[in-house]
Amino acid sequence: MTVNTNISAQDALKNTVKFREFIVEADKTPFEQVLKDYPQNEVKYIIDLTQKAETYHNVIDELQEGETPYIIWVVTNTKPELLKYIKFFNNTRSKNTGIFLFKASLNEDQIEFNCILKPNKISKGQSGEDTEKFYLDHWNRYVETCKQFDILNMIVKPIPKRSTFVSIGNANVKIMQTVSKKSGFVSSELYITDKNIYDLLFDQKEKIEKQVGELEWLRLDDKKASRIVKYFNIDVEADPERAAQEHIRSAQSLKEIYQKYIAPFYKKSSKKELDNKVIDN
Repeated sequence: MTVNTNISAQDALKNTVKFREFIVEADKTPFEQVLKDYPQNEVKYIIDLTQKAETYHNVIDELQEGETPYIIWVVTNTKPELLKYIKFFNNTRSKNTGIFLFKASLNEDQIEFNCILKPNKISKGQSGEDTEKFYLDHWNRYVETCKQFDILNMIVKPIPKRSTFVSIGNANVKIMQTVSKKSGFVSSELYITDKNIYDLLFDQKEKIEKQVGELEWLRLDDKKASRIVKYFNIDVEADPERAAQEHIRSAQSLKEIYQKYIAPFYKKSSKKELDNKVIDN
């Protein structure tokens, strides 16, 4: 059972916004207890009083290519047709991902969460284990390089996934870091959920590319997020230390672009400008 000191359980179950705030701020132990038996993975939450297909679609639409997190869907009303869809998805998936459906109900003055549906665990083959180890090794090396050169604002959480994010102080802009074993590259990108910000940067495309080199510009009008990507081709397995260094350099160069062209428009960003330290070539 879960208690939130700011919102009562009774109020949370009457209002969609309060219900979402209640779950966001509440203790996540009921969910973590179920997840602990599954392979490590990122988690996305869908929080709604009832099961709405559009709520699920919005979360899926925000996922990056190749991103396959666990989804924790918290509801108070389980609809048979959506239960059917979730069961089908969980039974036909081919990766360690899936949907965990939790039903929230009132128990005296607390909210109790019961897991109604969860995916079956998929055992990993040797190939999958090797790939996850490759990702984890890269991110651990990346973090150690950040610490070595005192670039603490570029540190990420090492996970066995190909992509992760770096916050740069604006909810509408993140840096996404990606490493590819198969294609042999590391990439950094500005992941932008405000089309106006993308357009401001695109207006300065010539100046920006003169400063940081060629970029891939993806406005993606049919998606929530736009992307500005900087690639560095390298055999990560053959030259892992350089791969980590170039990955950090690329992210730093994109952050400098953000700070030069976008941060001045945001008071929160402009108050605390961070001086980036760069790795010496």
